[in-house]
Amino acid sequence: MKNIKTMRIAVCDDETYFIQDFTAMLRKLYQSLDITVNAFSDGSQLMDSFQAKSYDLVFLDIEMPGIDGISLARQLRQQNEDVSIVFVTGHKEYAMDGYGLNVLCYLLKPVTEKKIHEILEHVLEKLKSEKYIWLTNRDGSQRVRISDLVSIEAHNQNLIVNTTSGSIEVRDNINKYEEILKSVGFFRLHRSYLVSLAKITKISEKEVLLAEKFRAPIARTKKREFQDAFFSFMNQEAF
Repeated sequence: MKNIKTMRIAVCDDETYFIQDFTAMLRKLYQSLDITVNAFSDGSQLMDSFQAKSYDLVFLDIEMPGIDGISLARQLRQQNEDVSIVFVTGHKEYAMDGYGLNVLCYLLKPVTEKKIHEILEHVLEKLKSEKYIWLTNRDGSQRVRISDLVSIEAHNQNLIVNTTSGSIEVRDNINKYEEILKSVGFFRLHRSYLVSLAKITKISEKEVLLAEKFRAPIARTKKREFQDAFFSFMNQEAF
């Protein structure tokens, strides 16, 4: 789960020549990795793409027509608290405008390969330290942090993967995910339900409530095993 070979990067700048040079530099530095680099000339294009599928690293020009880089960064941060944001600007006096946005760093134009290399290495190390799974459906592959998973429901040949930010439907087998996730706090309550013990907010006789909105039934044959697993998990989390 920790083998990171991919990274999704977005570059947003209204200067065409900068985008061309910058994306070429990114691809040159990491030819051995599966890096996706998407370039945008205005903030609305980036926002549409980000909402469809988020990025790991975003390079933002501060001065752009329409939505500026500072405002765009605020919107991106609302969508994803973990995305790494780097401001790229020709004027260092703009640096204070991004205060409070948890920006990774500021780059002054012209940008050097050395600095880009340092940033990419930093983000790669950050991604390696996170635990995640990959989900694949007709729209492509999507990386989801395990800490964001709430439950997985089996419906015939499909799975509904419920996360803190929404649900994703994939064609897969729940047994595979049980094997992957059982060591990190997940329990198979029912033949069709795999749940995160950390996301349980209420337990009743026949079901559990997760993250205040998802429900999962407790199989009668699983009740005692579930109780033991849950209290063991809670005791571990207390220390």
